[in-house]
Amino acid sequence: MSKDDNNPFNNVDLGDMMKMWSENPFVKSLMENEFVQKMTKGEAPDMDMNAIMESQKKNLDALKSMNEKAAQGLGKLAEQQSKMMSDAMEGLKGFKPEEATESKFEEAQDVFKRAVESMSSIGEVVKNSGEDIMGVVSERMKDSMSELEELIEKIRK
Repeated sequence: MSKDDNNPFNNVDLGDMMKMWSENPFVKSLMENEFVQKMTKGEAPDMDMNAIMESQKKNLDALKSMNEKAAQGLGKLAEQQSKMMSDAMEGLKGFKPEEATESKFEEAQDVFKRAVESMSSIGEVVKNSGEDIMGVVSERMKDSMSELEELIEKIRK
C-alpha cells in the first residue's frame, strides 16, 4: 500500500495522542469510575439482571395497557360517530326541501343541533382516552426512574 500524502492522519503520533487523552480531566474521571474499570477488565458489573428484566416487563405491560386504552377510546369514538350519523339520517328521513314547511325546517335544524352536540361528546371521549393513556405513561416513567435509582444504588454498594 502506498502512503497517501494528503491524509492528515499519516503524521499523527499515537503516543502523543494517548498522552493527551490520558491528561483530559473527563477521560481521567471516566477511567477512575468503578463501572468502567470493571468493563475494561472484562468483568461484568454487579447488576441485578432480574430487576432489569422485571423493569422491562413493566415497560411492556405499560405499553400493552396504553394500546388497550387507545383501542377502547377508538372503539367508543367509532360507536359515537355511527350513532351520530344514524340519528342524523333518522331525523332527516322523509325531509324534502321543496315540500318543507317551517316546522320541517325546525326539525332539520334540531337534527343538526344534536349532531353538533354529539361532536362535542366525541371530543370528550378523545380527551378522556388521551388522559388515560398519558396517565399510564406518566406512572410508568415515574416508576422506571425509581427502579433505575435503586439499581444505581445497588451497583454503588
